Amino acid sequence: MLTALALGWVVPMHPNLGDLLWGACAGVAGVAAIALLYRALSIGVMGIVSPVTAVLAASIPIVFAALHGEHLGVGQIIGIVVALIAIVVISASVDGSGKREFVTEGVREAFIAGALFGVFFILLGNARPEAGLAPLIAARVASVILQLVVVAVAKIDIRIKGSVTAIVICGVFDMLANVLYVLAARNGHLAIAAVVTSLYPASTVLLAYVLLKERLSRIQLAGFGLALVGVALLVR
Repeated sequence: MLTALALGWVVPMHPNLGDLLWGACAGVAGVAAIALLYRALSIGVMGIVSPVTAVLAASIPIVFAALHGEHLGVGQIIGIVVALIAIVVISASVDGSGKREFVTEGVREAFIAGALFGVFFILLGNARPEAGLAPLIAARVASVILQLVVVAVAKIDIRIKGSVTAIVICGVFDMLANVLYVLAARNGHLAIAAVVTSLYPASTVLLAYVLLKERLSRIQLAGFGLALVGVALLVR
C-alpha cells in the first residue's frame, strides 16, 4: 500500500466511489486467490500449480473482454484451446516407480485461484483511467481488512517467523506488479494485459529449479511449453 501511495505522487488520482468499489472488490478476490495459490503451492508441485493458475487467470479476462466487445481473433481462440490442453498435460507426472500418474494435489486450489485472479484483473480493469492508482489502494485496504477478520475469527497466529526483509521485498514487488498491470490495461486491451501478466510461470519454474531443486518430467516440460505457446497465441 505504501508503494502505491508513493507512486501516487507520480500518477494523478481522481477516483469516484465506483472506482473505489471496483478496487475493494478486486482486493477481496485477489487475497482469496493468493491464499488458495499459496495453499496449492504448499501441497503441490510449483511447476504444475503455477502454470495452471496462470492459464486460467489469462483466459477468463479474454473471454470477458470478448463478451464485452473486444475482438477475439482466431489465434486467441486457438491459444485458449492450447492452454487448456496444457493444463492436462502439465498435471501428468511419473511416480517413484516410473508409473505415470495424474497429479491432483493442489490442482483444484490452483484452478480456483486462477479463476479468482482472472476476476481480480477484470475488476481492476473496470476502474476509470482518471482514478489513477486509487483502486489499487482500495484493493489493498479491503484485502487487509478481510485478512484481519479471518485471523480474528479463526484465531490464527500471525507472528512473523521468517525474514521481515524478505516479506517487505515481496510486498513491494507484488504492488509494483499490480501497478504495472493497471497501467498496461489502461493503455491497451484488458485481455492482452492480463495474458502478458500471466507469463510469470516462466520465472516461477526457473526459481523452483534453481532454489528448490524441483524436476519436471518430459511430459510436464512439454505441457509447460504448450502453456507458453497458448499464452503467446493469446497476445497475437
